[in-house]
Amino acid sequence: MTESLPVVLSVDDEPNIQSALKRVLRKSKMELLFATSGKEALAIIAQQPVDVIISDMRMPGMSGAEFLAQAETLAPSSQRIILSGHSDTEDIVAAINGGGIDAYVGKPWNDGILRKAVEKAAKLARLERENQELLEINSSQNEALQRHNEELEAIVAERTAELTTANDLLNASVDELAASYESMVSLLASVSMLPDKESSATDRKCQLAVALGEAFELDDTQLQTLSRCMRLHRIGWVALPYSIRTVPQRALSSQQLDLFHQHPLYAEALLLSVDKLSEVGKVLRSQNEHFDGTGFPDRKVAQGIPLLARILSVSRDYIDLQRGRIQKESLTPEASLQAMTAESGKRYDPEVIAALATILQRQDLFEPVVPELLVPSHALQPSMRLSRDLTTNTGALLLNRGCTLTTDLITTLTNLERRSDAHLMIYICREDGESQ
Repeated sequence: MTESLPVVLSVDDEPNIQSALKRVLRKSKMELLFATSGKEALAIIAQQPVDVIISDMRMPGMSGAEFLAQAETLAPSSQRIILSGHSDTEDIVAAINGGGIDAYVGKPWNDGILRKAVEKAAKLARLERENQELLEINSSQNEALQRHNEELEAIVAERTAELTTANDLLNASVDELAASYESMVSLLASVSMLPDKESSATDRKCQLAVALGEAFELDDTQLQTLSRCMRLHRIGWVALPYSIRTVPQRALSSQQLDLFHQHPLYAEALLLSVDKLSEVGKVLRSQNEHFDGTGFPDRKVAQGIPLLARILSVSRDYIDLQRGRIQKESLTPEASLQAMTAESGKRYDPEVIAALATILQRQDLFEPVVPELLVPSHALQPSMRLSRDLTTNTGALLLNRGCTLTTDLITTLTNLERRSDAHLMIYICREDGESQ
């Protein structure tokens, strides 16, 4: 679309002045309008936009100062130039005070100075108009964003209702487990994984994350928080349509990505009301931030991303690349490390990637950390500790590794096994099993 020419209005009751002004500006790219009085000029301004107003000071019926004061009200974004002789000093001061004069050119004028003054004024007026248009566009975009946010809030409400239903169903069969805080974490993790089999993969992610945390000399409290973060890293997915959860991230459409990018916010919101998990929620909010600032949802950069989140993203993606969760094809462990190394300093923290390369050389990384025994449910005894995560035959996590069994927990597990078609694979620390 062709850009319109700036509009310049000359107001002067002397025809020779109008002719001279037209001669001076004939080579400038602008549309010229002429009026012989302030009244006539105001009528023109009321009918169409005017970028620059050039007015004589002394005119019959309405002085230049009076005219420009009214013109400022009708066309506030216009640039106003006064033409006057040196004897009109008092009138010029009145015009400046009452009409917002942007430039003054004395009579007789220098053609070059006048032309530059008018061209500069036209550019300033055009910039002011474009700025106003941009503000209007921005306002329109903000309204569209607000509507989009309202739609997302509706989706969150719908998914939260689904989460409530899922919790009710799970609580009906594992009521006693809610008494244990760590069991509550496991329950939330199970809900976040339904209906997928994620437990064994999450266990490997936890082992890798804890190993990385130890390499960075995290204390026991931080390691416990990191482990909980990994178990709950998909809790925000419960608010996403199932069709998104089953598609590799790099195969999602732009619209699906808009929804997917909300899951860290959902995770933080879901855990906000649980005091002991609020710190976990903060870490999960940052789990998809990139080291170079291109991640989401807050575009945090480098050390501005919590260390636990940087460790979590590396541990998570190393396993998920092998499971086809990120790309359409599944990668080998070697190819996964190579792909992540290529993203060092971009998506991932270079120090965490370097630590990952070292840790993966350990032969025992994903092996049980303690000697263990496979114990049937009827032989369980209070004070026994799990050496592995306890899952259902569908892969849902019931109890996390290290949980100490109580009489109530054993009763619940026995009842669950009696009502299911398959036996629970319950691994106990060998020293606990042999001491009974």
